[in-house]
Order: sequence, then C-alpha cells, then structure tokens
Amino acid sequence: AGVPQPPLNEYDLLAFENYYYTTDGLGIHDTFTAKSIDAAGKEFCAENWNTQVAASKFTPWDLERWCFASAYTSAFLVEALGLS
Repeated sequence: AGVPQPPLNEYDLLAFENYYYTTDGLGIHDTFTAKSIDAAGKEFCAENWNTQVAASKFTPWDLERWCFASAYTSAFLVEALGLS
C-alpha cells in the first residue's frame, strides 16, 4: 500500500520551512534530531504558560504552535519517515 520510499536514514536530511521555525522557537539551532526536538518540546510545553507569554517577544499563537509542532515534528520524523 502506498508509494515505496527510499530508506531516508542513509542520507543527510535537510530541514526547512516549519522545521526551522519550530526548532528556532524551541531554541535548538543548527543540528538537531527527532529526540532533541521531542525533549525540547516537552520541556517547553511543561513551562508555566503565563510566564512564557509574559517573557516572550512572540505571540501566544507562536508559543502554542511550537508546543504542538514539536510533538508533530518528532512523531513525523520517527513514525512516518523512520528517522531517529
């Protein structure tokens, strides 16, 4: 079922678009893994919401998006693409 895909763990994967904004918002720069995105997202999402909003130069929408996107991105890279 579906279209066969090459094994992506044999290649360098370049992240762009939403990956960049998510990792940048979480404070992960340059090199990251699915595990580091997951860990940073869990830490970020566990922080006090009011403290985050008050301390951030970004909008509450951005903060919510990073919390969701960290879980989504990690799951997508591991579950859908088979990367670790």
